[in-house]
Amino acid sequence: MSMLLCHECYSWVEPRGGHCPDCMAAVDINEADPPLSRLQTILGEVRAPLGEVTVRRRALPARGLLYATTNGLYFLPHLVDELADPERNHSDGMVLWSIASALWAPLSLCAIFLNWSPDELSRATTFHPQRLAPEQADAMPRSLMENPGAFFVPSAMIQSISRRFGAWIIHRGHSTKLKLVPASPREAFDKNMFNLIATPPWKHVVT
Repeated sequence: MSMLLCHECYSWVEPRGGHCPDCMAAVDINEADPPLSRLQTILGEVRAPLGEVTVRRRALPARGLLYATTNGLYFLPHLVDELADPERNHSDGMVLWSIASALWAPLSLCAIFLNWSPDELSRATTFHPQRLAPEQADAMPRSLMENPGAFFVPSAMIQSISRRFGAWIIHRGHSTKLKLVPASPREAFDKNMFNLIATPPWKHVVT
């Protein structure tokens, strides 16, 4: 089934029984998504990046930047490049492959049969953060509609935020909780989060 944007919790989800699995709001494939102008009002304006985090979600990008907006929190996944690393493959890969084949002869036959080669065994993954600036008024709603891994958490929906074992747990009322794991070093992200929830718009949030 296709991923649809929930118009209640602003996450891309795979509906279950016509409802969002995160907040249980009705999700109708025939209902048009809000126009960019409406989304811009809902998301607000970019205030500042809080830092890089990992959010474990099924079949969706996990690593990205978390932004503070005037209306909540916005997660934008990194762009990902996955390329073969031929230099590393030919050096380290060939040596390891030769040693393994010498120790266990059937490995060479398996490699030929399966059409394996050392060049196919090593790949390099590179993550590219997507930067948003306050002056880019329509960049955030556009990225939400173009990137199913992006999501927005309205501050009005957040009931509590807690920090446990290095991670930040966000409770969204009837929605499922979010677990944000900051990238190392975590001190800068923690400081940004503490400063954010200490501001007047976040006074309703239990910490």
